Amino acid sequence: ARVRNLGRSSAKGRVTSNPHTASKTCIGYDTLLQLLKNYCRSLNLKQPITVGVIGYPNVGKSSVINSLKMTKSAGTSATPGFTKAIQELRLDQHITLLDSPGVLFAKEDDALGLVLRNVLKVEKLESPLAVAEVIVGRCPNEQLQQVYEIPEFKTAEEFLVNIANRRGKLKKGGVPDLVAAARSALQDWNEGKIKYYCQPPAVAAHEATKGQATIVQDFGKAFDIDTRA
Repeated sequence: ARVRNLGRSSAKGRVTSNPHTASKTCIGYDTLLQLLKNYCRSLNLKQPITVGVIGYPNVGKSSVINSLKMTKSAGTSATPGFTKAIQELRLDQHITLLDSPGVLFAKEDDALGLVLRNVLKVEKLESPLAVAEVIVGRCPNEQLQQVYEIPEFKTAEEFLVNIANRRGKLKKGGVPDLVAAARSALQDWNEGKIKYYCQPPAVAAHEATKGQATIVQDFGKAFDIDTRA
């Protein structure tokens, strides 16, 4: 039953046209689990360790924990702010996992950025049109045409008109409801129906060390994948 809950099997993977997106098989959980156990063994730790899982809202923190535990122990949802408090979940007698609410850095308070990171609820937005413009600016037109099965467009407004007509989001007299179409597109973005990624920013050498934190070039021995047991 636990395997069925996670869509994970003992097989290494499944044969699909795109196994990373079409399959529900959990990829890499065994390696991560062994790394955590190897950390305890290599440092000869006598006390149990606590591993905190932190990050932006709705990036899969609770899903990682559920994959490691092989059961749905931590609640998951696409709704912003679903995890409201830190929760301890015991992996085994040596490792405890901490599920945490999403965190944002102080500088990243741009309203559009918060919306695109699924921090604010779509239904609470007064005007999602600006957010839709950002989505159109980030994604190739051809990709959006394929997702929504709509004709070519040149502007964000034309994009929303096409969605409104396609999904029947119309006002009285058959006028396209652009606000409703924008909310629909943003919901698709938050749920991952619109695929998007970007490369991490480059870090200057003088910024590699700040305070007590240091960006390292290699993993420590305890996290060496090649030497894990």
